[in-house]
Amino acid sequence: MINIRFEAKVHSSFGQKVLLVGNHPQLGDWQPTKGLLLSTFEGLYPIWRSEQEFRIPEGFDLEFKIIVLNSNQQIDHWENLPQNRTYTPSLCKDSVLLRMHESSQWIEEFYDDPVDKIHENSLQNYTRIMAPMKIRSSRILNPLINHQPTQKQEEKQVRKAEENSLNSESITIESNANKGNEKDGETKKINHPLKVTIGDGLNKNEIILNQQKENLQQADNQYEAEQTNTIKYFYKQIASKSESVLVSTHVKTQRLKNELKQLAKSLPIQSSNSIFLVYDEQRLDVMRALIFGSEDTPYAHGAYFFDIFIPDDYPQNPPKVSIVSTKNNSIRFNPNLYADGLVCISLLGTWEGEQSENWDPTNSNIYQILISIQSLIMNEDVYFNEPYYQEWKGSEQGDKCNRAYSNIVKYYNIQHAIGDMIENPPFEFQQVIYTHFLLKRETIKATAQAWIEQAKKGEECLYDELIEDHNQQISSKFSSEKAAYLHSLQEEIERVNKLLDSLDERLVLISS
Repeated sequence: MINIRFEAKVHSSFGQKVLLVGNHPQLGDWQPTKGLLLSTFEGLYPIWRSEQEFRIPEGFDLEFKIIVLNSNQQIDHWENLPQNRTYTPSLCKDSVLLRMHESSQWIEEFYDDPVDKIHENSLQNYTRIMAPMKIRSSRILNPLINHQPTQKQEEKQVRKAEENSLNSESITIESNANKGNEKDGETKKINHPLKVTIGDGLNKNEIILNQQKENLQQADNQYEAEQTNTIKYFYKQIASKSESVLVSTHVKTQRLKNELKQLAKSLPIQSSNSIFLVYDEQRLDVMRALIFGSEDTPYAHGAYFFDIFIPDDYPQNPPKVSIVSTKNNSIRFNPNLYADGLVCISLLGTWEGEQSENWDPTNSNIYQILISIQSLIMNEDVYFNEPYYQEWKGSEQGDKCNRAYSNIVKYYNIQHAIGDMIENPPFEFQQVIYTHFLLKRETIKATAQAWIEQAKKGEECLYDELIEDHNQQISSKFSSEKAAYLHSLQEEIERVNKLLDSLDERLVLISS
């Protein structure tokens, strides 16, 4: 049994009550006046909290919504959401706090165990810790709405601006208005970050004040650059022209709801390989998947993002899927994962395979697509994913080419799929990414060291025309000098190890 506490941000009028109503007896079985009552007080409002203990068994598919009642017990309004809130506890901790905002489907989970003890639980508890985060809702089409800094981050932002002013070097300010009282060439010096000559009639204080405002704005921009990674949704233009799932066909809507429930139960969440999914809180047909590379592959431990859009004629036709982990279209991680986002696989209709491999409206689903990408594409046979190149597998030349392509994938996996994601994780997966890398910190370091030792052996690689065409710049670099791959890999691993060691602090920051 899981003990759940609720916390919701709801604005109400005097005398109104806030309740959670849903598909459980303690939530009133959808009877508004019998729901779970939340309470608040002066100093806490508009935050409302549950006082009554709420316990449900693991695996129970909880559905609920926030409702506001007037003092006469009449319904003032239900929160405006396209579908019910859903939450399925699975192998999570004994107690969880769910935080939410009215009319925003995003639900944040907080656990009683201190963040700084997560890494002590070892990989044996990976599934227990990560499973509750496997599928969630967020803002994908309009992500900036959710990117509000916490109070601590705002304070840090202001401190940075103040430090920029206080730590600046002394500069010279010349005032023509005062020049007559000074000797030729003599100037006044004050400590201020602005280098400027003040002309007649200008107010120094105004200029200082304006510069302080500029410093605050620069700090704000720096905060946005460092703390917020908003990957533009690949199909935003198509989604904006498509019908909302609310007015779409009943077949599509019901199919998506069923698939999301199945994904919540079936997505793999193991330390060796895991997949997470976020769907837009306003539209079920807008999704983003996070696939962590499987161990014993060049993609090991790395975070790879795929945007998914469900067309109006679904399930007669397959979803649209694109990889967005390409570092601005500069990296091709696989012959079937193009730098422009194309995912080449029979299920999506982007490659002509056997009839049994193509999309079947009755039996094919989103789960199969995600599993196929993780297991059939992101595997150890990178080079042989190129159509008709499988015949080279096992040959001396084929092994050399596969080793070369794998080196490129390993390098970019360390640099972008791990390092860049720790530095600047997408907002909707921030907690997932930090927790994943924290739990696997020592495993990642061990894998990276093993790749270094393997590179030191100097096994012959062949960067042929295919590899050169897919990743020209890095391929030319690695092929021009035998030790180039080793030195580049060591440099990125040194950076990533420092980032891994910073994860405790990063996770505490987003949890505060």
